[in-house]
Amino acid sequence: MSKIKTLHINNFKFFRCSKPLDLNGRHLLLYGENGNGKSSVYYGLYTLLEAASKQPDSVRKYFDPDNDQSLVNIYADTTHGKENTGSYIQITDDAAHTYHLSFADLDCIANNNLLESNRASDFMNYVSLFQFQMFRSSEVSDLRDVFLKSILPSVSFPAIKYLDQELRGAMEMYRAYKAEPVKVKNPKGDIILAYKNSPEYKAYSELEAHFNAQMHALIDFINDNVNAKIEEFDYNFKVYLEYQDASHYKKDKVTDFTEFRIILRLIEYNGKPVSLDHPNTFLNEARMAALAFSIRWAVLDYRLQQDVAPDALKVLVLDDIMISLDMANREKPISIIINKLTPQYQVLFFTHDKQIFESMKHELMRVYHKHREDDLQETDWFIQEMYDVESAGVHEPIFQPSNSHYARALRYFQGKDCLVDNVASGNAIRQAIEGAFKELFLKANIRRNSNGDPIEISSLMISDCIEIARKNLTCLGLSDEFMNKIDGLRECLFNPASHHNPGRNFYRQELKEAFRVCETLFKCDHRVVVPKGEEVKFLIIPADGVHHDYTVRLKQDLVAFRFVDSFSYQYYWNQGRFLITDSADPKIRNKKIRKRTLDQVYYESFEHFLKRGIFKQEDIPDILGAVTYNGKTLQELLLI
Repeated sequence: MSKIKTLHINNFKFFRCSKPLDLNGRHLLLYGENGNGKSSVYYGLYTLLEAASKQPDSVRKYFDPDNDQSLVNIYADTTHGKENTGSYIQITDDAAHTYHLSFADLDCIANNNLLESNRASDFMNYVSLFQFQMFRSSEVSDLRDVFLKSILPSVSFPAIKYLDQELRGAMEMYRAYKAEPVKVKNPKGDIILAYKNSPEYKAYSELEAHFNAQMHALIDFINDNVNAKIEEFDYNFKVYLEYQDASHYKKDKVTDFTEFRIILRLIEYNGKPVSLDHPNTFLNEARMAALAFSIRWAVLDYRLQQDVAPDALKVLVLDDIMISLDMANREKPISIIINKLTPQYQVLFFTHDKQIFESMKHELMRVYHKHREDDLQETDWFIQEMYDVESAGVHEPIFQPSNSHYARALRYFQGKDCLVDNVASGNAIRQAIEGAFKELFLKANIRRNSNGDPIEISSLMISDCIEIARKNLTCLGLSDEFMNKIDGLRECLFNPASHHNPGRNFYRQELKEAFRVCETLFKCDHRVVVPKGEEVKFLIIPADGVHHDYTVRLKQDLVAFRFVDSFSYQYYWNQGRFLITDSADPKIRNKKIRKRTLDQVYYESFEHFLKRGIFKQEDIPDILGAVTYNGKTLQELLLI
């Protein structure tokens, strides 16, 4: 299976001009208070995967700021047309697939790989589990609507041919069935439903029988497995799901349908037989939540039997699914997720509950035999916290490593679960800024000083960070003005906070400025546009008409960076090594070039033609529009 490498949500729901979330194929454990953007990640992924099976208009509306169902960020600039709001969702996977969805780019629709990924993935949140108990005490617990909304869209059945289509998805079959038999014209000229002895009606009847048979198989599988899963929660009760067939009565012009039903019955409690077809009136909310999760877990096991493309994504997104579980039983689903679901899926687990978040980390430490929480970053889990940051009245989320210095600084500054402590906040925000610099240095590949000696990044102090940053302003996207601000904070805040200064006043205004500086550093982004070992291409056609297709293999990453307080990226043309080939010149075959930048390699390729007088200087195209990688120009890649 494939796994998500990067996720980029931009100007969509709560996300403004954001930087990609680099999962690198890892599972994700994400904490964030309600309203901080977790659901935007959930629905961003859901929207992208679901797009594969939808029609263009039903997807485009989410990126249309004029549509009532628009999900474009409210702060997005919409003055340049619907196509240019910068609202998009994009994921890249470790199988080198990129899926991009926006108002103007709907290539995800009917994409076979994404369609397979959608069938192989699943999404659960609190609402989808709570649906299992949303029945009045007088109602029979019929789970038909729960299955139609939350389960069947991701289930595939053995294929059946119907009206020149091959149907695999459970919902595809159900929608085709509900569309009634084919209509024909009778000898009188009336439009009626196909005759019962016609091939069309026979095919329709076979579709009905096939759908019912596969639903029976699904429900039988759930019944065979669900009670053992309930026992995993240390609960002693059993349930049974009864499937009642969908059927129809054909008239001449219309069809009367009898919808299928899935009746949930409680059949045993504490070892005693019972018979209740409205279990929600007997079981408490925690037991109903465990029951709902067990049914969904059984469905996941059923879907593992389905044949999907080997490079399909298999993502399981879980958003606040344990709200209804009592604290004593939260350890059970945590263990199930970590030990039984992660081998089969890339799990993205979101929670607003700090205690659940900490419990997840502790279980991970146990499973991976780690003694320090920080060592979890060495595992196949990516652990992050999410915060809502306000700047000039604009709210947007930022991701931070768990238990980050920033989080501690914010905690001491706001007095969350502790006394307000300006000194502790100042010390922690200093460490957060040091950490942000170190991450920037690593991303920008700054690993040696001006003397060529290795830099021990992990041991850098704030003064070291400032010195290194001043010598690398351009490639870091920083300015002298910004660095002067940090240096001023170092003298008036960071250094005094690190030493015994009982008479020193620590003004909260200085701390606020330090938080703004730190948040700005967090937004500084370096991303790899063309990875090391990949090839870029460009074409030169001089006056003699010969096509020279150039291929340039990079021996180092091509990196783009974003300046402080800027929403746009630009390339950092770092020196390196290249292998260049000209399709029309046998002398240029994997020619080695050293100590040059990519833009130098590009423009110097024209010199031969300029000297021969078969190309004009003014006709040389700009590198950003001429050089391509995977079919996109460097300019287009900057906007992704």
